[in-house]
Amino acid sequence: MKWAMYGELSAAQKKALQKRLRIGLASVFLLFCLVISTFGGNGTVPTWDDIYRWAEIAPSPRSVPPEAGDTQVHFIDVGQGDAVLIQQGDHFALIDAGPNEAKENLLMYLRQKEVEQLELLVMTHPDSDHIGAMDDVIAEFPVQELWIPDFSKAVTPTGDSYQEILDCADVCGTKIVVPAEKTAFPLGDGTITLIGDGVVQSGKEQGYNNLSLCTMFQMGDFSFLDTGDAEAEAEEKMLSKGYPLQADVFKAGHHGSSSSNTAEFLQAVHPKIVVASCGWNNLYGHPHSIAMENFAAIGAEFYETDLYGDIIVVADQYGDPTVYTERKKPRYRP
Repeated sequence: MKWAMYGELSAAQKKALQKRLRIGLASVFLLFCLVISTFGGNGTVPTWDDIYRWAEIAPSPRSVPPEAGDTQVHFIDVGQGDAVLIQQGDHFALIDAGPNEAKENLLMYLRQKEVEQLELLVMTHPDSDHIGAMDDVIAEFPVQELWIPDFSKAVTPTGDSYQEILDCADVCGTKIVVPAEKTAFPLGDGTITLIGDGVVQSGKEQGYNNLSLCTMFQMGDFSFLDTGDAEAEAEEKMLSKGYPLQADVFKAGHHGSSSSNTAEFLQAVHPKIVVASCGWNNLYGHPHSIAMENFAAIGAEFYETDLYGDIIVVADQYGDPTVYTERKKPRYRP
């Protein structure tokens, strides 16, 4: 077969070739769209939302209907880590800030939600998957107040990340507070209250999970409980204090670990919805089957950021929650 250079073709041949190329490109594009729409979110196939995010163009299903309500809890998909945005009207608070590698995604999410400032930023505990991007958040958005754990109960962190957060807060004029139990912070028409300030840790080898600041957000009849990575010992302390623990929405303790989420604690919380913030195929196997069985035992709906992406819970005027997920269907876990 003899191949001719494009310049050697007649006008009619060029026109026919261009038509075939357009048809070929259109076919490839339609096939691409079909694959994304059919298999997006399964395995390594991206969703449309992943593509929008990579291209930094308009967010799509991340946005909830405008009439949905002004009280929202956003579980931001930061991989294996935590970052929860509480929105009450045009007032915002952020609990944890995910790992450092998720900072661009986190900052972009906050911008897309039109966050201009954070009235409260909570460091539940200083593990890297909770504070990795916290200094970037403080540098990017004005933060009125930063809550940090009481390190008189444990070994003070010596890592660079923790010190960088304190230095950034100092430079940016953020007030740093070590809150006591029952400390309340107003957020719009709602309130964030500290209901657990951790238990004493005798050595650094114990880690900081049980030092986690545990907060309850309440707005009218709606409530949301976030216990960071608090484990069974800290859960038992909260139960022994006799605080009202019932919440409509609960962020699964320690990413859905079996070391947290005890049956007794979950009976007291008795949430309608439980969300685990965890990474796809994470090394820890989160969420653990025992925890998921405990969630099912109390009749809670269960969602995971590794399967659904960003998850937004919206409370209506009666406090009833509705769940919106980034992915219309969850990723398939082999």
